[in-house]
Amino acid sequence: QSKTVNADNDTIEMVAFSGQVNGSGNQITVDQTASLTLDGSNNALNLSGANSTVTVDGSNNSIAFNADNGAELIQDASGNMLVEEDASGAIWFSAATFSIQNGVVTLGFSNGNTVTIANVRSSVGDTPGSTDGQVSQLVSSMASYSSGSAGISSTLTAQAAASENLFYSVHH
Repeated sequence: QSKTVNADNDTIEMVAFSGQVNGSGNQITVDQTASLTLDGSNNALNLSGANSTVTVDGSNNSIAFNADNGAELIQDASGNMLVEEDASGAIWFSAATFSIQNGVVTLGFSNGNTVTIANVRSSVGDTPGSTDGQVSQLVSSMASYSSGSAGISSTLTAQAAASENLFYSVHH
């Protein structure tokens, strides 16, 4: 069953159904398996269950989920993957900005949308935050190398979709 909610500056909770939210300034919680299309700006979306698919059309929305909860898919209105966590805990993303601190990853996109992922690990068995410095150094080094090395073209790298596993979560 699919539902459409038109609301501004409201609190919305979705539990195990598909739907669309049109509006701005909302606090939205998605519990359990759900599919949501979000059309609006300045919304705060919390994915508290697993196996949710979110399609975002708008700007300056913030989306948060816990990597321990299970698979999630966040995509733009054209169906392009922004963030995906699969059932094994591998997380892929395509972002304009990246930061990690104490096991919390924040991804920023060119339209102002952000995704925050809690309890991120660099590999199975690590505790959240144990390798923040190593991951940040790797991402920083990759950015410096691709833009600052003589004789190296970063065109192909910049156009290639992110397809390598950078993080894992452990599902209990």
